[in-house]
This record gives sequence, structure tokens and C-alpha cells, in this order.
Amino acid sequence: MISLFKSAHSGCSRCAQPHHNDTRFCSVCGLDFDAPAQHVLLAPDEVAIGFHATKLGDFLALHAQHAHQLHIQIFQYGQVHDLTQDQALSVDKQSAAGIFITRKGRFDVNVVVDDLHTAEFLPLQANIRLQLHVAQTREFAEQFMSGSCRVTLTDLQTLFSPSVRQQCLEMTNAHTLRELQDQVGLQQHLQQEIKATLAAQLEKLGLALDRIQVQELRHDKLSSARESLGEKLGSLYLIIDHQRANNAHRKQIDALYSEAEWQQIARDEERVRLRYRREEMRQQLGNDLSWLYLRGEHENAKKRLSRAKLRQDEAERLHAIQLRELELYARIAEASTRKQAIEQGAASAVQELEHQLREKKDQQQNEVDEWLHIRTLARIKMRSESELAQMHSKEAAQLLQQKIEHQLQAQRLEHDLEVNQRQQQSLRQQEQAAWLHEQQRQLQLREQALEEEAHQTRLLSLSLETEVRAREFKRIQAWEDELAQQRQQQLQSESVLKAQQQAVQMATLKQQIAQLEHQQAQQQALAQHDKLSRTLALEAQYAELEQQRQQQSHVAQAQAELEVQLRKFEAIAALSETSKIAVADQANAAMLTDVLKLQTMAAMSPEQILAIQAAQSEHAAQAVAEVKRQTHGLSWEDTVRMLHERVQEERAQRQAEQERRHEIDLQNAQGLAFARTPPYGPLQGK
Repeated sequence: MISLFKSAHSGCSRCAQPHHNDTRFCSVCGLDFDAPAQHVLLAPDEVAIGFHATKLGDFLALHAQHAHQLHIQIFQYGQVHDLTQDQALSVDKQSAAGIFITRKGRFDVNVVVDDLHTAEFLPLQANIRLQLHVAQTREFAEQFMSGSCRVTLTDLQTLFSPSVRQQCLEMTNAHTLRELQDQVGLQQHLQQEIKATLAAQLEKLGLALDRIQVQELRHDKLSSARESLGEKLGSLYLIIDHQRANNAHRKQIDALYSEAEWQQIARDEERVRLRYRREEMRQQLGNDLSWLYLRGEHENAKKRLSRAKLRQDEAERLHAIQLRELELYARIAEASTRKQAIEQGAASAVQELEHQLREKKDQQQNEVDEWLHIRTLARIKMRSESELAQMHSKEAAQLLQQKIEHQLQAQRLEHDLEVNQRQQQSLRQQEQAAWLHEQQRQLQLREQALEEEAHQTRLLSLSLETEVRAREFKRIQAWEDELAQQRQQQLQSESVLKAQQQAVQMATLKQQIAQLEHQQAQQQALAQHDKLSRTLALEAQYAELEQQRQQQSHVAQAQAELEVQLRKFEAIAALSETSKIAVADQANAAMLTDVLKLQTMAAMSPEQILAIQAAQSEHAAQAVAEVKRQTHGLSWEDTVRMLHERVQEERAQRQAEQERRHEIDLQNAQGLAFARTPPYGPLQGK
């Protein structure tokens, strides 16, 4: 690559400072002469540069045409001028001036946080992209312009990484891996929290945030212990950009860990929490350190602090546990029932509060009162933990701001040292190097002072935490006193109510006894009535059976008589006609005589029949006379026909008369049979 030193211009192409052939870097602005020509003012990774131009006119002659691409500020005689193409500047071009060049467009800062973890202490890695631009060039220059300076994307990444990391920790430490996976708006929520955290810092630096995007949030399953590095066995992407959304290697959480591994993770988490609890109990059992400091016993306080304070490498884990407990207490306070709190994942906190409640409870309460007490304890503890979390967050923000300012100064000094190392040509440069080293030594002293201040802050935090715990104890005690008073009032009202209930119960019992006696009397009367009814029913049934038996005997006797008569009739039927007349009774004999007459008349002529009928019956003689009178002038056939009709009518009348008499005889026989049966049975007779 052709060096810029070999160009037609004999000076530096950035600041127009003359340079020698044996040097690679400019002694004023630090430009690399072997860099490409398009990177003269700003390299791709540079956001801003600042340097001193020995002669302002030479710089303006070189870079006046770049005013539309970059934002160039000139510091001269205590005033700041913005370089533009269409405006003339009221500056002294023959004098020296400070130059500060910044980008006009947007630039991206990628922040990678690889030391996150969930509530189960499972490792997470986040990749956040910040799209920034310089909004206030004056404020930006005031923060970074100190002689020769150089602001790169790496510097901004170093500045913003602690804030982004702290917000990501607060977001992930309070939730488990399953809860993070189930959150639909996790990406938007995390972006909003990071944006709110960086707002004040960006405004102070003169920057503006155009866009923030959480490109990736994933969990890697390692083959060895989760706290150390190991071979990656699988990854679970909780947040992933759209370009890699269809990654074939993406796994679900249930496929990533087996049930046994989840149980081991839960045991590890419980082990860490128990260690944290033991350290807390050790702190609570010890005396308050603030009293030792107030009494001047600093050595004893330091010894006690060294014995009681938690290890520094576990401070973030303990902060994560506090955030997780705050989240669980909030869920319990919002839940209306114990089942709802357990379903929301607060089972461990519910069990802990129930254990505390059982230790302090003097008498049995119902489930609703116990849950109300648990919710109240959760609200009190949530308030205390929230105060502690706010205090820790405020202290962390202050320490973070101090670290950022310290880091800015360190970056400036490092850049000045780098420039000074390239300027080893004069005594002034050596003096400047000595001054810079002195500044570095003062910066180290400042860092030690910051550490001492952080130590004092931790001591103050312990004192404040003790006060918070004391207030928490007072709140719990006041709540328990209020509960005891309410319980006493409730017992008094319950005793009065119980006496009233007993009186009501006695009256109710007396009324029930009277009702039972009345019901018993009614039941006895009903039983006597039922007994009498059954006796009468049995007697009636017996009489009916006896009557049926007698009727059956009479029927049998009548059937026997009828059979005798039937055999008699059969014997008579076998006799001749004359014998039947001799044997039959008077009525039947008359009938048989008539039948015999009819049979005899059947063989006679009509004239013989008429003559016989006229001789035997006056009616027949009258009929014959009538026929003769009516048939006067008729033929013989008509006369016989008319006579035959009269004979048929006579026979029909006789047959009807015989049937009527036979029915009367049967009715008389049945009446005689019933008359022989006694009207009442043996029981009725009694």
C-alpha cells in the first residue's frame, strides 16, 4: 500500500502537520500514514477524533470540502465554530485551533453480554444492537474532547456494556428458564427496559438512540459444570432475529434437559439459596456493625465484616436471589388463593411463609385467615426487599456512573499516552509524558479512593439493611398485634354469638322434642288404626273365602243334580215316543204329545189337518171359518198357504211361551239355591 507520506503534499493529510520520512504516525493527530486515503478523517470503527492543528488555515484548505459528510467543530479562543461549506467562519486561520470531527449518520454498537443467568443459575448469552447518532455535538465534544482524543465503537461498547448488562441481569435473574420461554413480549420488554436505562446516560453524552434490537438471547447447555466452560451440547434460543428464526438446530426446552437434569438444577439452586440463607442468619445473629463503627471499634468491625460478608464472586448471585424473591412475593401478594400462587410458580416462597406462620401462630385459624396472613407477610417482605433492591440499584447506578467517568478518563489518558509514545522527539513531549504518568498515578489513586468509597458504601448498606430489617420486624409485629386484637374481638363476638346460638339451640331442641312426642302419638294412633284395619280386612277376607267355599259346594251339588237329570234325559231319549210320554212329567208329556201330533199331522193332507185342528181347538175352527170366509172365491193353493201361515204363527207363539216359562223356572231354581246359603259367615255371626 502506498504511504500517504509519499503523496504530493508534504504534511499530514488530516491535520497538515509536517512529518518526517522515518515516522509512520502523525505526532499531532495520530494518523496512520499507511491507512487508505478514504480513512483520512474517520476510520470505519471511529465515531469521533479530536486533535490540535498548528495552523488552522492548512487544515481548512485540506478538508473544507468534507463538511457535508462529517460534522467538524473548531475550538479557538474559547469559542466553538461549526464548519459548513456555505458559511464563512470568523476564525483566525493563522493560529492554532482544536479540531473535533464526528459522524453525521447513524452507527451501530453491538453489546454482547455472556455472563447472564436465570433464577436457576443457568447461563444465558445476549446480543444487543444499539443504533445511535450524535444528537448534541457540543455535549458530545465536552465529554470526549481533551487535546488529542479518539472515540471508537469499541469505546462506546465498553461504556454501555455495564448498564446493558445490569438491566439484563435484573430482567433474567428474577425468572426461571421456563418463565422466560413462556413470555411472549420478552424481547419488547427487555428493549424498553434497556432504552429507559440508557436514556439519561445517552443524553449526558450527547447521543440519541434511534433503534434498539435484542438480536439474540440464548441458553447453551454445557457438558461440564454450568459455572465453567465446557463443550456445548445444545442451545435454546429465547430471542432470535428474523434471519435465523428457521434455524434447524433450535431445540425446545423439554428436549434440551431431561427430568433428572431438571431435578439436579433445582437441587443446585436450593443449595445456593440455603448458603445465602445461612449467611443472612449469620449476619442477623451478629451485632450491628454500625454500632461498632460509632464506638470506634474499627478492627472488631472489620473482623466481623470479613467473617459475615458474602463473598464478592457470589454478589451477583445473591442479588439475583433477592430479585427472584421480590418477584415471588409480588406474585403471592397478587394471588387471591394459595392454589393460584402455586400455579404461578411461587410454591417455595409460599412454603417458607407458611413455615414462619406456623412458628408464630398460637391458635388454629381457618384457611382464608392463614392465606390473608401469608399475603400480608408477602407484602411486607416485598416492601422490604423492594427497598433493598432500590437501594442496591441506586448504589450500583452511582458506582456504574463513577466507573463510566473513570473509564472515560482512562480512555483519554490511554489515547494521550499512545500519542505521547509516538512523540518522543522533544523535551516538551517528555514533560508531557511525565505529566500524563502523573495523571495516570492520580487516576490510580482515584480508583483506590473509589474502591474505599465503595467499601464505605457497603458498610452503609449493611447499616441501612439492618434498619430496613428492623422496620420490617416492626411492621410484622404491628400486623401481628393487630391480628391478635382482631382475634380477641372475634373471640368475644364469637362467645356472644355462641351463647345466643346455644339459647336458640335449646329452644329448637324443646320444639323438636314436642314435635317428636306429637309425631310418636300420631304414629301410635296410626299403628292402632292400621292394626284394626288389618284385622277387619282379614275377617272380611275370611268371610269371603267361606262364602266362596259354600257357593262352590252348592254349585257342585247343583252340577250333580244336573248330571242326574242329564242321565235321566239321555235314558228318556233312548225310549220310544210313547214311552217318553209315559215317563215324562205333565209339562213335558204335553209337549211330547204335541210333537207326536205334529209328526202324525205331517203325514196328513191339508184338509185332514184342518179338520183335526177344527175339532180340537175352537180357535182353529174359527181360523178355518175365517179362512173359508176370506178365501171365498180363492183357489185351494192360496187357502192352504194362508192356513199354513196361521199355523206357523201359532207354533211360534207357543215356542216363545215355552221358552219364557223355562227361563222363569231356572230363575226360581237359582233363587231357591241362594236361599239355602246362610247370609253371614262364621266371623260375622260372632
